[in-house]
Amino acid sequence: MFCSQLIVNFVVLNHHIGGLSFGTSVQRIVRALGFTSFREFLQKDSHHIIPYLVPAIVKNPGTSQLLNDIGKTMMVDTKTLIEETFQVSSEIIGSGAPNVRYFCFILFGGGGR
Repeated sequence: MFCSQLIVNFVVLNHHIGGLSFGTSVQRIVRALGFTSFREFLQKDSHHIIPYLVPAIVKNPGTSQLLNDIGKTMMVDTKTLIEETFQVSSEIIGSGAPNVRYFCFILFGGGGR
């Protein structure tokens, strides 16, 4: 889990400072971890990344494009991406700040506060 959180922090920082996409930021990391491509990494391990990315996006709203980058790479929309990883991430998201839970609620098609 620490590795996933570290990757997310690195990606969010790169996007916030330099506007880099998720793929560009982690390209070298995924190869160092033994994956042949960014897509392969996401297909096997996105369920480890998403739980840490959602709270980071809530804290840094300008980085919400990162979730879209992952969705495009995996060829799914953001809502589906969150739903597919939600069982794994529900403990992390559920224990997060109210604004993190609200963000997830909105992604799942919920109404107002």
